[in-house]
Formats: sequence, structure tokens, C-alpha cells
Amino acid sequence: MLQSVIDVLKGSLRPSSIFMCPLLVLAGVVLLYMKGGTKVGRRWLIAVIAGYWAIGTPVGARLLMRGLIGGYTPVQNASEVPAASAIVVLSGGSFTYRTDGLALDVLSEPTALRALEAARLYRLLGDPLVVASGGAVFPAANPDPESQALGKALVSLGIPQQRIVYESLSRNTLEQAARSKDILQARHIDHFVLVTSAVHMRRSMAVFRAAGLSPYPSASRVRSEGLSEGWPFLPQQSYLFLSDDAIYDYLALGYYWARGRM
Repeated sequence: MLQSVIDVLKGSLRPSSIFMCPLLVLAGVVLLYMKGGTKVGRRWLIAVIAGYWAIGTPVGARLLMRGLIGGYTPVQNASEVPAASAIVVLSGGSFTYRTDGLALDVLSEPTALRALEAARLYRLLGDPLVVASGGAVFPAANPDPESQALGKALVSLGIPQQRIVYESLSRNTLEQAARSKDILQARHIDHFVLVTSAVHMRRSMAVFRAAGLSPYPSASRVRSEGLSEGWPFLPQQSYLFLSDDAIYDYLALGYYWARGRM
């Protein structure tokens, strides 16, 4: 029961959710009609509008992401990592659509970009083992494990099915580290490249290191190539989602640190 509540809150209390924005506006409206709260209510509503405008712009999103991305960049040469290194790619969301007994798995944008980075690395490193990590994060929605959708994408990108190992039980970064460690140790693999989104890499590296592992980071892109950047100070939905991911990871970093998981 508690985990279900946590799952709902994780999905709802995010700036891009359809729940969060009306909630913040409602709070401002309530303040407006409270005795003596008119001035506070106005300031609250102005702050909400200005805040959403800021985090929805390319400039605002990139400023938010800067503190997370740091020096994490993609691996460019095979010589940057030890020989016989595996690849561990962390899923970042997928959706399972069902109708009339049929099912279709669709990757979220972050997971798709991670799959592309893993496929690039696979060619660069020369047939390494690839661990596709991610379970059913919201089991009440009856999705397939995220690793399944991720694995299908990896195969479509040229990675042989027999070179993919599926980790399908984890529901968060902490569990991905623990279960990936078991898979790697069972195969006596000491070195691996960790693939995840640039905004997720700092937390992932900290969690994997806390689990006793020493990954080599290779961050995926935050946006697909060929997309228009748009006006720097004009809000766009895609940049609101990027800011959303960054804010989520800042909060997750604080939570993990407070719980001693890093």
C-alpha cells in the first residue's frame, strides 16, 4: 500500500504533471480569498507563472541540467575503457499498450536515447555483453518490464539477442545497481560502461559506486539530433520535460543522500 502511494506521488508531484500545475494555481487562488492574503496570493501566482515560463525555456532547462551533467560525456574511443568491458544500460521508462489480446511496448524518449547510445557503444567496443536493466516500475498499470521494451530496441539497432542479458526486477536506480551487480559478478565481469541519461548519470554513478562497483560513464543525449532549439526564452513542452527530469533528479539526489544510499 505504501509503495503504491509513493508511486502515485512520484508521478503526480512533478512540474510537468497535469496535477501539479493546477494544484499550485489553486493554492494561489485560495490565498487570494483568505483574509489578508491578497498580496501573498498575487505574488504566489506570479511566481508560479514565472517559474513555469522559466523552466519551460531552453535557457532555463539547460541551466537546471548543468549542475547534474557536470563532466559526464559519452565514451568516444575504445581505449577509454578496459578491454572486455560490458555495457549496462538503465531504462528510463516505457509504456505498454494493450487491446484485444495484443500488446505493444513503446520506449520513453530518455530510454530511446539510452538505447541509441548503447548501440553506438556496442559497435565501438566490439561485441560486448549488454545488460538491459529495468523492471515494471508501476505494476498496477500491468506493463511489461522496461527491460523487455529496451531489449527489443537494442535488437532492432543491431545488437544480437544472445548478447543481451535482461534485468527485469528493479524498480529504481538503487535496485538496478544491486541486480546489475549480481549479473556481472555471476559472469565474472569486472569492468563495464554505464549508460543512462546525462541528468541521471551523477546519481547513478554514486549509487553504483556505493554498491561496490566502478562503472565507466557514457551519458546519452538529452534530446534527439535534428530537433529545432527554438527561441531561447520561449517555453516549449520538450524543455519543460527536461527541466522536470532535472528537478526530479535533484530531489532524488537529496533523498538518496539523506537515506545513506550514495
